[in-house]
Amino acid sequence: MDEDSLKQFLSISQIIRKRVYSIQMPEAIILDLDSTLLNAYAIKMLFKNMSKTKADNEITDFTVYPLEGIWKKADGEGFDKDKLKYRLMIKQPDFITKDVFTEAFNNVKKKKPNILYDEISFEEIEDGKSIQILHIGSYDNEPESFEMMDKLANESNLARTANYHREIYLTSKAAAEKQKTILRYMVGINNIG
Repeated sequence: MDEDSLKQFLSISQIIRKRVYSIQMPEAIILDLDSTLLNAYAIKMLFKNMSKTKADNEITDFTVYPLEGIWKKADGEGFDKDKLKYRLMIKQPDFITKDVFTEAFNNVKKKKPNILYDEISFEEIEDGKSIQILHIGSYDNEPESFEMMDKLANESNLARTANYHREIYLTSKAAAEKQKTILRYMVGINNIG
């Protein structure tokens, strides 16, 4: 991992960890932040090293995508952010194959062991038709943005189709009031009413 990547990783880790580890249910952790980010940067660096002999018109590098989380209410629970279950991930470019992922992942496992590595996988996830909003401000104020999304869905005769939502964390060093997070949930035609 180069020095700039390491600095970015440490900065993101400090900011996001405050949110991620504020949840008081350790059993809800599917992926650890450190292992998720380290693996993303390992994939980037492996691809860059593998691409040294490529022609000038071929892709030889990429920017690591922002951290994302899928947040789900516990079954039978009302909304209580301390009881949410979540899964962290980092999108990979289409040209990153499972073989590249596996090689980078094996390198990370050798260099920095982590008990949560068994929880990391390489998979495709599709959202489908969605409503999203750019939320600016503290995570504690997200319900206001969700209310705007719910209003738009209702006015458009749409309804949520899943009991989870996605968050994409666009800023890592911003003060709470300037944090930028994309909030998204899947929708379909509302057949009720």
